[in-house]
Amino acid sequence: MAVNKGLKSLAGTTPNFSNQGLENAVNELKIGWVIKGSQLDTAIQDNVVLTTSQKNDLKSTIHNIQYLNLGRVFGDLVRHTNTILDGTIVFLANPDTYTGCQQESLAEMSTIT
Repeated sequence: MAVNKGLKSLAGTTPNFSNQGLENAVNELKIGWVIKGSQLDTAIQDNVVLTTSQKNDLKSTIHNIQYLNLGRVFGDLVRHTNTILDGTIVFLANPDTYTGCQQESLAEMSTIT
């Protein structure tokens, strides 16, 4: 017996997910020393002179006391949820040649299994 619950119409639409709620919550927590850690994390992330390896080395060097580095943790959380929502977290062997959207990627993966 087939179950028809309108899932086709749901799957055929492009979702409009937003990270704004998480960003608002993180901004509420950026007080005192947390805002300094967040500013440092943003400065490292947005730096165009440093290579990715240098950025990772710098982050690991300053990440020696976990609870003092909540700014970086919050920055990583927001960046990670952004990659989930926009689909860039999905590994592509040739990302420069792929022009599909997240919905097309999911459809392609469902044909593999």
